[in-house]
Amino acid sequence: MRLKKGVQWVLSILEWIEENLQPEICTTDILLYDDMESQSGYSIPILYKPFDAYNSKHWASYASALDFLYATEGEGGRLLDFGPGDGWPSLPVATVAGEVVGLDASAKRVEICTQNAERLGITNARFVSYQAGDVLPFSDGYFDGVMAASSVEQTPNPQSIVREFYRVLKPGGRFRIHYEGLARYRNGREREIWILSVPQDRSRLLVYDRNIEEEYVLQYGITLDLPRDNLLDVIGRPVPVFSDLTVGVMEELSPFITSANKSRTEHPSGQTWTRWLKKAGFSEVRPTHNGGRAGQAMYDWFSDGKMPVDLDEVDAAIKPAVKLTVELECPLEGDPRLTAVK
Repeated sequence: MRLKKGVQWVLSILEWIEENLQPEICTTDILLYDDMESQSGYSIPILYKPFDAYNSKHWASYASALDFLYATEGEGGRLLDFGPGDGWPSLPVATVAGEVVGLDASAKRVEICTQNAERLGITNARFVSYQAGDVLPFSDGYFDGVMAASSVEQTPNPQSIVREFYRVLKPGGRFRIHYEGLARYRNGREREIWILSVPQDRSRLLVYDRNIEEEYVLQYGITLDLPRDNLLDVIGRPVPVFSDLTVGVMEELSPFITSANKSRTEHPSGQTWTRWLKKAGFSEVRPTHNGGRAGQAMYDWFSDGKMPVDLDEVDAAIKPAVKLTVELECPLEGDPRLTAVK
């Protein structure tokens, strides 16, 4: 890696990264997910924590998983979970679905999901890997439903993956997607930084440059032979913001930089997703409300009365609400999930 010293002109920090680090182009499994022991920070109820009926976030998480199940009409069916992370929503819905197959380009994610399934004693969920950007390793019409929770955007060719979902679905099969549109990042969050701990007592500086109008994101991953806390000391605050990342800071960090990567990902809006899905052949595309919000609303309602005391009681209470919610249409501007029918 080549580092220039003594630059006399002022560069923006992104220009400095490009010029001095010459980041290698890669997919996001390499940039981010292969080094995560837990994509969720071990926070998901049922997967990592006992379900707490007095925690509203647990209601929302469980209801959000049920959203994928009922929107795909997946009870008793075979479901594909594209990009399962730590095994969500695969594992929470597996007890109701006939079979769940999780597919991820990150070998680490497949390993973690498999371990979680074994630890929880779930035998009807399996997890397999594939090469990012390739065709899906399944025959035509293999699945009754496809679930994707903020994952399609992480592929190098999301429009092609949508066509693959259409291919592997049975006639009448449903695809349910929760997508990360970029409009939420307007007015100050277009550029952000994150800092992660990675194996061998190293850290990774993640830099996000979001182009909202053109619906894409440039993601930089800079790995340093420096523990996370030491990196934060150099930046100068425990929760850094993009403006903290100056050329001076980067030059101070330069001796510790071991690699730099770059990934470009597309983040379509609801309008773009709808157009792509219809172009792929789906006969119907509907934006509907998120079942997770129904779970939150149910918790708020019960807080004024007799609260269910365990997961079985919560399950019985929120299932009817989620089934109704995933059929209620929502304006695209309301941050909906999309259901597409083959």
